[in-house]
Amino acid sequence: MNERNIALRRALFKAVVAIAIVVIIATSLLWWREGIYLPRAFMLVVMMLGGNNSLLELDSRQTDTQVMATFIAVVRILVMALAAATILDFILRQRLPMLYTRRSKRMQNHVILCGLGNVGYRVAHELQRFDTEVTVVELDPSGPFVHLVTEQGIPVLFEDARKTEVLVKAGLERASSVVACTNNDLTNVEIALDAREVRPDIRIVMRLFDQGLASKIVHSFDIDAAFSASALAAPAFAAAAVDPSVRDSFYVGDVLFVHSVFEVPEGSPLTHQSVWDIWGKYDVNTLMFTNSAGVGSWHPSPTLHIPGDSTITVVGPYESVQHLQADHGIIDPAARVKHETVPVKQEDGPTAQPGQAG
Repeated sequence: MNERNIALRRALFKAVVAIAIVVIIATSLLWWREGIYLPRAFMLVVMMLGGNNSLLELDSRQTDTQVMATFIAVVRILVMALAAATILDFILRQRLPMLYTRRSKRMQNHVILCGLGNVGYRVAHELQRFDTEVTVVELDPSGPFVHLVTEQGIPVLFEDARKTEVLVKAGLERASSVVACTNNDLTNVEIALDAREVRPDIRIVMRLFDQGLASKIVHSFDIDAAFSASALAAPAFAAAAVDPSVRDSFYVGDVLFVHSVFEVPEGSPLTHQSVWDIWGKYDVNTLMFTNSAGVGSWHPSPTLHIPGDSTITVVGPYESVQHLQADHGIIDPAARVKHETVPVKQEDGPTAQPGQAG
């Protein structure tokens, strides 16, 4: 039973208890204030909950009884609203997966995304920017990103992606790839192995927290790609901490590449260089110029000289970008940050023993 069903049952239980309390209090009030025999008082209260106040003749009753009758009318309205909401919720939870399944059956070469947390939602968003159809499999219907993807027309199956039949329902036989993106490493591995068993040729991408495990999984189980979100983010955090011009970073092999944005002041020696000169001497690609008015120019011509009083966007090895900046007075040569390109050795951490924290 998922959390949504548990929450619904708790709400219904609380509603039943509240109604029972109201019935007991109202019955006691009629017996005490109006002198009505208890069984008849109970019958009158039940009829009032059903909307029939004619037998009580409220006009001739005391003020306390009239207030009670009004309160019961309000309770009746709330009960009806709760019942309608419960029925609607049940219908939607039964029908929506069927509708999404029908849509998934019509999809071809789509991506099955398992897990709709912070990372999963962003993956779905990026896949749409690639103009790629997506089917999401998410266990929790009350997840914070469910309404966002449904508003974008992305079908969502509220089932357990670890079940092979759920992946098949999501269109595994016609999908181009499966992205296992839950927040649990073992769940992602299980999804990947199940998908590979049904479709040996399908592309599988996994999210894993442990980068060492990710490398082993790729080689041991023939997984196309396994990424650690923390490992991907680490270079960007570190580079941005030591260099304010860095906007993003990534590794190509053992070489750190950066996306760097910095100002070229008027009269800088860099204005005597062309886009081709920068690429030929420093192996740095110039992506964009932005003038003082904030207007950008993408993919400048190789013969174009670097304009002064502008902002330049480049991509290249971090050492090369720093060399370019130092040679042309953008940064102090003495302030260059050294970055070693020695490959980082992946070592297995200590194994947690029973009773110890993992």
